[in-house]
Amino acid sequence: MYATTGATRPDPAPGGPAAGGAGPRPGDLMADLSVRPQDDFHRHVNGPWSDAFVLPEHRADVTLLSLLAEEVEDDVVRAIRRAAAGSGDGAPASRAIADLYASFMDEAEVEARGATPLAEDLADIRCARDRRELAAVLGRLQAQGVRGALEPSVSADPADGSRYSLTLTASGLGLPRPALYRADGHEQLLSGYLRHVSAMLAHAGLPAPAEAAECVLRAETALAQLHERAFAATAPPEATAFSPTAADFPGGALPCSVDELRARDGGFPWADWLRGLGVSDPAVVVRLRPAGFLVALEEWWAGTDLRLLRSWLTWRYVHEMAPFGTRAVFAEHFRWYWRELTGARQPWPRTRRASAFVQTALGEAVGARYLHEHLTPGTLGAVRQLVDDLVRTYRHCLEGARWMRPATRQAALAKLGAMRFDIGAPAAAADCTGLRTDPKDLVGNVKRSRAWHIARELDRLGGPVDRSDWKVPPQSVTAYYRHSLNQVVIPAGLLRPPVFDAAGDPARNMALLGSIVCHEMSHALDDRGSRYDGHGRLHAWWDAEDRAEFERRGALLVRQYDGYCPRGADGARVSGARTLGENIADITGLTVAQRAFAAHLDARGVTGEPYRRHMRRFFMVWATMWRAKGTPGRMRERLAHDSHAPPEFRCNGVLGHVPAFYEAFGVTETDCLYIPPEARFSLLG
Repeated sequence: MYATTGATRPDPAPGGPAAGGAGPRPGDLMADLSVRPQDDFHRHVNGPWSDAFVLPEHRADVTLLSLLAEEVEDDVVRAIRRAAAGSGDGAPASRAIADLYASFMDEAEVEARGATPLAEDLADIRCARDRRELAAVLGRLQAQGVRGALEPSVSADPADGSRYSLTLTASGLGLPRPALYRADGHEQLLSGYLRHVSAMLAHAGLPAPAEAAECVLRAETALAQLHERAFAATAPPEATAFSPTAADFPGGALPCSVDELRARDGGFPWADWLRGLGVSDPAVVVRLRPAGFLVALEEWWAGTDLRLLRSWLTWRYVHEMAPFGTRAVFAEHFRWYWRELTGARQPWPRTRRASAFVQTALGEAVGARYLHEHLTPGTLGAVRQLVDDLVRTYRHCLEGARWMRPATRQAALAKLGAMRFDIGAPAAAADCTGLRTDPKDLVGNVKRSRAWHIARELDRLGGPVDRSDWKVPPQSVTAYYRHSLNQVVIPAGLLRPPVFDAAGDPARNMALLGSIVCHEMSHALDDRGSRYDGHGRLHAWWDAEDRAEFERRGALLVRQYDGYCPRGADGARVSGARTLGENIADITGLTVAQRAFAAHLDARGVTGEPYRRHMRRFFMVWATMWRAKGTPGRMRERLAHDSHAPPEFRCNGVLGHVPAFYEAFGVTETDCLYIPPEARFSLLG
């Protein structure tokens, strides 16, 4: 996935006036002539923008796409306000949007209610007499969106793309990753976290909050150790290249039925938890990721003192409700999770947070209004034509991939031929019937809207797979590939300048939207996508020798990206293994987009120096995608867990693998971006 708008959770996110004030626009072309493009293309193209841009206080980082997302969010806020003002039109969606927005914006009502809306659920946790009752409470709260030790999700089953399965993924920690719970080197962070948990529990009205916070930390520390143990046991022994996605491979996600899970007697009351969650069909396939976490969770639940488990669940609940609390509650939540951990200095304005909440609850209903007001006529047709050109070019490239044996190459071509492209918006908008809203009850709206979404997801179990399903609303500024559906989604929020203009510059359209679409297509054949066939089924379809060659080529990128150490990251390095899939997609995506643009120039008879000039412009426009600025804290956070390399390496690290870049800029072996031919990566030749 290329980027997100941040609207999946109503936490601080992009907002306020256009970042950077009246300086250069994010997509403007400029150049730092003191830096040779052959040595540092990222600095050559983006240096002047980066020098002029001032990171706004509400942001921990910005990119070209996140700045575009702010523009879209401005339009969305206005659409929500108009829907709220016109809620008397009788449309259920308008009334629901109005109620959700009004409840978030009514600060006086939120302050007056304080922690009272939490009291009933907190009492249920406190009064649970044993582990079975507490597991049932946990399941019920998870059905309202509270995250537990396992995070449930519904998706097409990797073993059988025609049915859904329930995936349970290890979760339950309040810090970003398990390694942070180790005392060595993280003492200051852990004591800060302890103070934060204590402060939040005090705001919720709990007695002895400091003691309860100690219980939380003890419970999470034990759980974090089991996370590490389970994931380490799942990783394949041979390759660092493919371990980040091992949980998606056979053996990495334990399959069983709901009935088999209920029958387990290993320490966790599965039947009580599943009943609270709302899962009843005994035949539903369940996959636990990683597989080793099944026994680990049972061990943790049975071996942890009941008092600690109650404190842990209380904290999970209080934490989930913090973005909807009083000013003091939200201020403490922002202070720790955003200012301390990422470096953001100010939260979003309340209007933006309200908009994010409404979109989380009713994203498609809001998206329908955005599309009506902002999707330029002719845009979808122009994007479909662009996609057709890209698919044709990608097919031609794969046909020339002679390193693949014929059977593997034909299977790859068949997967490309079966790929589904959804552009603009889902085929059918979601119906908000059944969601009860109240303009005076923010916390109630949060719980009801989350429960409504989760129930709709769980209702899919046992039914046919909807291959047109979307993960994001249409106003999202992102694109993504979904392995289980062999589907590329290109939402309408992305289809505007500077990324795309139906009447605009073909070089810009192909360099930006074209490379994004090709990037997502390329995920079908990256280290993870190459394990799935064209029907979304997880099985081995590659010739064994081709697979070995694929892994050899991937190892080139692992070594290359392992060598990158971003400025200001205190020596932290990029993980070539974790970022491998995105690096493959970046290189393949740019290569295909460039060849499609070359075909566009060839069809118009452009040759010689005009051709090279157009191609230099293509690469410069593409490089603006990686304009970015952020805090050191956000950089360290992303290095620790992001599957994408930092932007400067998504630019400079890619170009040395693209032959046309050498031709356009005269790159030779004395230049910094030169990569020896034997170290270059390609799946297309």
